[in-house]
Amino acid sequence: MSLREKLYSGFFGFWVGNYRIGIMLVVLITMLGISGILSIPKESSPDIKFGIVQVGTAYVGVSPEEIDSLITTRIEKEIQSISGIDSIASSSRQGFSSIVVTLKAEANTDKVVQEIKDGVSKANLPEDALEPSVSEISTDSQQLFSVFLANKNKNTSKDTLMKRAKEIQSYFEGKYNIDTVNIDWGDKSELEVIILGDKLEALSISPQKIADVIRSYNQSFPIGSFTLDTKSYDLRIEGDIASYEELLRIPVSLSDGSAVPLGEFATIKRTWSNDAIEHMNLGEDSNIPFVRLNFNKQPRKSVFETSKTVRTILEAQIEKLWPDWEIQYGFDLADVISQDYKDLGYNSLQTIILVFACVFFFIGVKESLIAALSIPLAFLVSILTL
Repeated sequence: MSLREKLYSGFFGFWVGNYRIGIMLVVLITMLGISGILSIPKESSPDIKFGIVQVGTAYVGVSPEEIDSLITTRIEKEIQSISGIDSIASSSRQGFSSIVVTLKAEANTDKVVQEIKDGVSKANLPEDALEPSVSEISTDSQQLFSVFLANKNKNTSKDTLMKRAKEIQSYFEGKYNIDTVNIDWGDKSELEVIILGDKLEALSISPQKIADVIRSYNQSFPIGSFTLDTKSYDLRIEGDIASYEELLRIPVSLSDGSAVPLGEFATIKRTWSNDAIEHMNLGEDSNIPFVRLNFNKQPRKSVFETSKTVRTILEAQIEKLWPDWEIQYGFDLADVISQDYKDLGYNSLQTIILVFACVFFFIGVKESLIAALSIPLAFLVSILTL
C-alpha cells in the first residue's frame, strides 16, 4: 500500500479526504458552543448541594410537648413516605420545631425538595403557627447586589431611614426571584414608653401599674385544644401590639373606676440596637445619612436577568414614590461574574498565543494553527456536554 493510500485510509484519512465535512463540523461546534456559553447559568461561586433539607416552624409560646404533637409529628407524617429520603431527624423545643431531612445520594434533589414542600403544605397545622420554612442546604452564593439608600436631607432620622428600607424589603422579598432583603446596621428596635411624671402623679398611677397593663396587652398565648362535634380546635389569644397608635390607645384604669388612654400621660420613642447612622458623599453633597440593603437571589435563578429586572423596578419605584431619595449600588454579583469572564477570556487568549508561538517555532505555520484552534474548540465541546 502506497503512502498516499495509507494517508487516506482509516479514521483520520476520512477527515483528510472529506475536509469540507470537517470544516462544517468545526463551524457547527463553534455555533453550538457559543450558544451554550450564552445560555448556561452563570455563577461566581457554583452551587454545591449537600442533599440536606431543613424544615423550621415557629409557634410562639407553645411548650415542647405541644410543638411535637401539633407541628413536628404532623409534618413528619406528610413527608416520611416520599421516595428519595434517606433519613429524618427532628427536635421540638419551646416555640419552635426543627426537622432535618437527609436525601439519598442518587435522589433528584429538585424533585424531592419540591415534594417535601408540597407535603409540608398539606400538614394540618394550627392556623396561628407561622408558615413553615423549607430550605435546602447548599453553598449557593445568594447575595445579588447591595444598595445604599440615602436622603439628601442631612437631618434624616434613623426611624425614617429604617422605615423606608423596610418598605423596600417588604416590596421585594419573595418576588422577582429575590429570596430575602437584609438591612444592615441594626434593623432591630424596641419601643420605649416615656412617662410624663407630673401627669402620672396627678392621676395617682404607679409606673409598675403601667408596665403591668402594657405587658397584659402585649402577649399572645395558646389556651389549649378543644373538641367540638368530633373536631379538634387549637385556640390561642392574640394580643401583640403592632403600632405606635395601638400602644397609645391602651386603657389604664384609675382609682375611681374610670380609664384613660396611655397617650394621655406618656409618649413613645423607638430605640435601635445600633443607634449609629452611617454617612456618605453623594455627588456634590457630603455627610448624607444612608442605610444599606443586601438583595439575595433565590437559588438557581439567573444572576444577570434577576439583577437587571430588580434594579430596573427599584429605580422606577424610587423615582415614582420617593423622588427625594437616591440609591447607589455597592457590590453587584453580575459585575463580578462579568469580570470573571473577561479574565477567563484574557487568560485563554494568552494560552492560545503561547501554544501557537511554541508550535510555530519548532514545527510550522499549519501545525501551529491547528494546535491553537484545538484549544477553543475543546472548550466549546466541553460546554456542549454541560
